[in-house]
Amino acid sequence: MSAERAQIKTKIMPSSHLNDAEYWRDHAKETRALAEKMADPVSKQKMLEVAANYEHLARRAEDRGSGKAPKPGA
Repeated sequence: MSAERAQIKTKIMPSSHLNDAEYWRDHAKETRALAEKMADPVSKQKMLEVAANYEHLARRAEDRGSGKAPKPGA
């Protein structure tokens, strides 16, 4: 990976967040809270799907920390 591409990647998502399950769970919680305030059922469902995806990322981060999943870039 070129230095420029690595720098762009780091700006988008610092690698410290990639393996931080709490970071992803916080985002899931915030997203669910937003969804609960939505009146439109389609938008609400989409936000709940986003929250579920954040929970999935949290589980993957935990798996990487416990050695159950490959580390990024490995």
